[in-house]
Amino acid sequence: MKLTPCIRLLAATLSEGEMAAQVHLFLSPHADDAALSCGGQIASLTRQHQVTIFTLMIGQPPPEALNLPLAVYFHRKWGLGANVVTVRRAEDRLAARRMGSALLAGDLLEAGYRRDSQGNACYVEPASLHLAPNPADPLLQLLTGESVRNIFQAQGVVLSSDLVIHAPLGVGNHVDHQIVREMALLLAHENPALRLVFYEDYPYATWNDKVVPDALNETAARVQPRTLKRVLHPLDLRARLARIAAIASYRSQLSMIWRRGMVGMMLRTWQFMAQRGGEVEWEIT
Repeated sequence: MKLTPCIRLLAATLSEGEMAAQVHLFLSPHADDAALSCGGQIASLTRQHQVTIFTLMIGQPPPEALNLPLAVYFHRKWGLGANVVTVRRAEDRLAARRMGSALLAGDLLEAGYRRDSQGNACYVEPASLHLAPNPADPLLQLLTGESVRNIFQAQGVVLSSDLVIHAPLGVGNHVDHQIVREMALLLAHENPALRLVFYEDYPYATWNDKVVPDALNETAARVQPRTLKRVLHPLDLRARLARIAAIASYRSQLSMIWRRGMVGMMLRTWQFMAQRGGEVEWEIT
């Protein structure tokens, strides 16, 4: 894997003792992202530490947003009728219980529901979700230190030196993951004592051999002159099973992501954990 020089490919394994005095906040753009990417690590950490998942983009869309092209597309895929947010929030709560984590639910809209100032869809086709954010996307206006700080403080998040923030690396380049990554970077910029790590977004990390290096290069450019260090979190059997169980909570998503639904998810996720040796994050150093 060839990366830019500012990335240090140093492997490290964090023991629970090293994190004993810390609070962990996992930023999940949508319901399911934290469980998909970090479910084993979350389940492990909750045995001894305070862990919270903050799902930012789980707000209730206004009626007029339900007819936007991507809203119609995904609602048909999910088969949840008019109760999309209600069901997805319930799935999120179930997954958090299975991992032993606390859960915060934000009120931002995910990309398929967002409209520009003229009322037009910001993202029209599925492929548009994996490009640069639309300059007319209203969430881009929130990417200031003050606005992001307010979002977190409104949820009761204390931005103290013992807080570890786990944010998406942006593998797969989903616009919502890019925006949440930027929010985390803004928080870290304003609060240098915070510890910020980036998780490899799953299942995007399985797409091909380029998506992880591409995301690393993009994120490394944003943190210069600091660098990124690879951190491996080995998972015991209990943690791996917890990750599988947590992902299985999102029944509305399984058949859309994996051809064989639940069975496909279990096989592919178990294989991915085995290949990685657990779960991988990248820490700013």
